[in-house]
Amino acid sequence: MGEEAEFVLTISADMAYTRNDTFALVLGPVPVLLVDDDGGESTQSYFVSALENNGYAFGTLVEELDGDITLAELERYAVVVWDNGWGGKLGDANRDAVAQYLDAGRPLMISGEDIGWFMNYQNDPVLVGFYEDYLHADYIEDDSGFRSLDGIPGDPIGDGLSFTLNGEGCAMNQFYPSEIDPRSGAEPVFEYSPGLEGGTSRSDSRA
Repeated sequence: MGEEAEFVLTISADMAYTRNDTFALVLGPVPVLLVDDDGGESTQSYFVSALENNGYAFGTLVEELDGDITLAELERYAVVVWDNGWGGKLGDANRDAVAQYLDAGRPLMISGEDIGWFMNYQNDPVLVGFYEDYLHADYIEDDSGFRSLDGIPGDPIGDGLSFTLNGEGCAMNQFYPSEIDPRSGAEPVFEYSPGLEGGTSRSDSRA
């Protein structure tokens, strides 16, 4: 799926004009969509590196340039990776598309420094409902007070992984790492200390 092919284009014209250009195109279906919704922070570069280093072919949608994503666009891909950065926000149209995508049991990975705060600080029932029903988490507090996380032993995502926020080589934008709790049906993925979670997952569609 999604094999990259390199093309060399040669243009010739009168007056001995010749020019060569090289470009690459991805042929066939692309399995992963990276949504760059970081509000112009450029944090998508970390996701790009991770995808490329692991050999995944992927498409990119830049929210600031391409506008709100549609359900039809999401459904073109087997997996969606959504980078919310620090300044990004899930607007109404995006939430509607993501909700329908998740209702169909499709896989989504979403990451952001203040997703929980944005959806909970005003106690807006629509935003809180989306956070709890679709991201399957309870928002506990904005700043956990911790800056290091460990993967949950035995978890298929977090097992064996540990990292420090604002450490060497990171985006340096994790000012308020939130504490969250998984809701019913979800599982913790990363924790600051035993019982204090910073990442959750859920493996099935919304009930």
